[in-house]
Amino acid sequence: MPPGSHRKLRRSGSRVCCDTVAAVTTGRSSLIHAPPLASGVDVAIALLVFALPAMLVWVWAFVDAARNPELSTGQRVAWLAAVALLPGVGALVYIAVPGRRRLRLGG
Repeated sequence: MPPGSHRKLRRSGSRVCCDTVAAVTTGRSSLIHAPPLASGVDVAIALLVFALPAMLVWVWAFVDAARNPELSTGQRVAWLAAVALLPGVGALVYIAVPGRRRLRLGG
């Protein structure tokens, strides 16, 4: 088969490039091309931009629900369960629902 053509493998049923099959069977690794992975810097930036703020919002909503004096015990348990079991959605809904006094950051 010419390089770059495809054939069906019997075991997996997936299509594989003949160059890849030849490289695997002959041990030549120069023919296998893998997509580049994200570098450590890219992952760190993504964590700082997305994960850290989301985690801070979740922690703030959880602490606020636990310490809010305007919530009854049943409401407190329900909000804590919602925030804990649905971290992103529960925290955003807790923050978005109006009519409650919120804890202030830093005091």
